[in-house]
Amino acid sequence: MDPIDLVGEHKLNRFFRARNKLTQGRLVSHVTQRAAGKEPCFIEDDDFLCMLGFLKESAQKYDYDIFSFCLMSNHAHLLLRPKEGNLQDAMRDLFSRYALWFNRKYERRGHLFGGPYRQAVCFDEAYQVLGTPLKL
Repeated sequence: MDPIDLVGEHKLNRFFRARNKLTQGRLVSHVTQRAAGKEPCFIEDDDFLCMLGFLKESAQKYDYDIFSFCLMSNHAHLLLRPKEGNLQDAMRDLFSRYALWFNRKYERRGHLFGGPYRQAVCFDEAYQVLGTPLKL
């Protein structure tokens, strides 16, 4: 059965996508991105601050609301809502810019992240009334 039909019947609250992500505007998504293997993607305080700066720029450039985020040493969680259908472009830009910066800073080569970001689309009504987005 089509996931959108299940949402309409209130049988599905979240829909996880690793591939073929849903990119329509106004969908609330829980985005996760992990470092490759067990490597860290944030080592020093500056790394966290740099990602926050890139996140702020990305939110402005691609016009999406950020409701919450959690940056951990080897992965990141973002709860956001794009106003247009450009989530893939926004996440590709955000994570590739950070990976390039990180690799230059630590004089390393190769992939920082272990594949593309993951998306869980949140259909539950509680997610749809999240309130005021964060101001980074």
